[in-house]
Order: sequence, then C-alpha cells, then structure tokens
Amino acid sequence: MENIESLLKGIASLDYYLVFGILLFFALFEIFAGYLKSTKRNLGDWLQEAGGFVVLSLLIKPGIVLIVILCGNFIAPQLSTFFTSWNIFPVLAIYLFTDDLLQYWYHRSAHEYEFLWKLHRAHHQAEEMGF
Repeated sequence: MENIESLLKGIASLDYYLVFGILLFFALFEIFAGYLKSTKRNLGDWLQEAGGFVVLSLLIKPGIVLIVILCGNFIAPQLSTFFTSWNIFPVLAIYLFTDDLLQYWYHRSAHEYEFLWKLHRAHHQAEEMGF
C-alpha cells in the first residue's frame, strides 16, 4: 500500500488527471451505453454543445473562482490562508455546498428576472439534456 501511495504522490498534477479521467469515463460510458445513438442532434448541435461545455468548464467557472479569490484577498487578506491547515474533505464539502447554494439562487433568479430569463430559457426549451 505504501508503494502505491508513494507512486501516486510522485505524479505531478495528479488531481488534473483524476478530474479528466472521471469526465472521460462518464463520456465513454454514455457513448457505449447507447444513449447517444438515439439522439436527434446533428453535427452543429454537438459542436455547439461541446464548445459551450469547454468554455464553461475551462473559462467561466475557473474565472469565477479566480475573481472570488481575488476579491476575498482584497476584502479580508488575513483570511487568505484560513483553510490551508484543514483536511481536504471538509473544505471540499464547504465548497460544494456553497457552489450548490449559489447555483440554486441563480436558477431561481433566472426564473424571476426577465434579463436573466432571456439567457436561461433555452435550458427549459431543449428537447434533450446536454452536458
């Protein structure tokens, strides 16, 4: 067991490989399970869906996290290292809870305010679920 731990600790950027592997696993699972065979989407739909997923995953969400970190460092710099001594699991739980709460309030607000509804209504008009 120690050999596996030392081997894993020696891999640079292991967390990136794990996240990419999980995404790849579920994409392949969906392809091989046959769910994509019965789709009504054409190539343009797939390109738009994949492009939107890449932009959201690689630009928008990391950008939001970066902005929050920068604002936090500006507003309360003494708290910038607050979570560094914590175990990863409670920090992850706090992060996921906060992310879920913010997504809930965005989704609710998108139904109540017309300027957000214009951006959000495509989510409810889609015939098939996307990424």
